[in-house]
Amino acid sequence: MSADTNNSNKSFWPVKTALKEKIVVLYDALLTDDQPWLENGHYWDDFFLLKVNSKYLLEELERTYIEKPSILKPQLNIMFDQCLVFINSTHRIRQLNAYYTICILIHVISRVNQRNGFGYPALDFLCGTEGAENKFETLIESVNHTFLIDESFSGSTLLKNTAFDVVLTCCTTMLNINENMLMDYMMANANLFDSIMQLVIRSPASHGYDICLLLALLLQYHKYDTSNTYIVRFSVFDDEVALTSLAQIIGSSLNEYNKAYDIERTANESSSWWSSLTTFVGSAIQSGTGNRRMKKVDDCLLLAFYEAVHLNRNFISALTHTATNSWNTKGLSLSNNDLLPPSLPAMSAPSGHVGKL
Repeated sequence: MSADTNNSNKSFWPVKTALKEKIVVLYDALLTDDQPWLENGHYWDDFFLLKVNSKYLLEELERTYIEKPSILKPQLNIMFDQCLVFINSTHRIRQLNAYYTICILIHVISRVNQRNGFGYPALDFLCGTEGAENKFETLIESVNHTFLIDESFSGSTLLKNTAFDVVLTCCTTMLNINENMLMDYMMANANLFDSIMQLVIRSPASHGYDICLLLALLLQYHKYDTSNTYIVRFSVFDDEVALTSLAQIIGSSLNEYNKAYDIERTANESSSWWSSLTTFVGSAIQSGTGNRRMKKVDDCLLLAFYEAVHLNRNFISALTHTATNSWNTKGLSLSNNDLLPPSLPAMSAPSGHVGKL
């Protein structure tokens, strides 16, 4: 068979194209000027039943925002409204995907509006300014309800994690939290504080870190300028069980940090002379870096710890009670060196000067 015949046979067969996921097809239909839900009455049911392709949706939303913002805005408003419908669905998969989709929508709008801040123009592009307060009230109330789902319910941990993603995304849309307009809606919903404190009692092991992070963020909004609802509520909060649980979350997390530090310090002290020499040479080359801790504690935990001690006098009692029980249970006998933080080495007076001070 000649080469010409082979070429003609190759051109006869159509070129195969990669098949798209069904959710990608629905995304493409949505990010045009069409309204596919008018032709297909089950469009949104199918949309939220399928697993979210976050990477594709993020990229396409950003591209469409730059190239065709006038087309994207009404579609985005409708998508946001439908998310609010399905986050209250009794179908847990649809509810989960609706939460994921809301996170992506808020994240995209915040990224493309970093310079101007998350104000009315960004809010209008996301969900429309008309009725925005009611929409975010619906969103936060749904999050409250999700936080209070019983732990015995199948998939409750994943659902609560996704609800945390939503509120944490709302709280972190701007580098400067005071420029984040969405925080006003957080301040307006006092039930969120009650839900967080109930979650502290019910699920400290599963959601302890997210609780500390969210609480720390909420307490920072206009901390010194205006009255912060969460500062007022947390200052007078006196639920001993919740405060003790919060103290255990922070204490256990910081204790894990101390353990990791001790392990690394012991490993460094028992290293060979050659390792010590290379470490010394490396330190000499990296001049100006100064002394650094081998392990860095998470700033979120330290901030939550500071705010709890600073704002709530009852937290000190809970923290002392927790620490006392922990020491009694483990039977620890702490030396003076153990009582000092890792960055502050214990100082002992020279033997020749004892009693001469």
